[in-house]
Amino acid sequence: MAMIDEVKRIIVEVTTMDELNTVIIVSHDIVTTTALADRLWLLGYEHDAAGALVPGATISPQHQYNLAEMGLAWHENVEAEPEFAQFVEHIKNEIRGS
Repeated sequence: MAMIDEVKRIIVEVTTMDELNTVIIVSHDIVTTTALADRLWLLGYEHDAAGALVPGATISPQHQYNLAEMGLAWHENVEAEPEFAQFVEHIKNEIRGS
């Protein structure tokens, strides 16, 4: 856990050094990534109308989230908020349903 906290601290430091800094995080750690992000895109497989998998991973419009608009970005201890836990559970359910 100490290493995750250190990585989070470094990412926050880099992103707040200048308003033009952009950091893209690719991770399977849903909670940590969501706590650091202001936008979240789920990359996954899509299905065609018949239910067959479409080759290649995509980001569909229904799997793009603006966490700033949702009030889940840019503040400490967001992980302690009930809305955060609900959103993370929603994301996990989205992933399970893919």
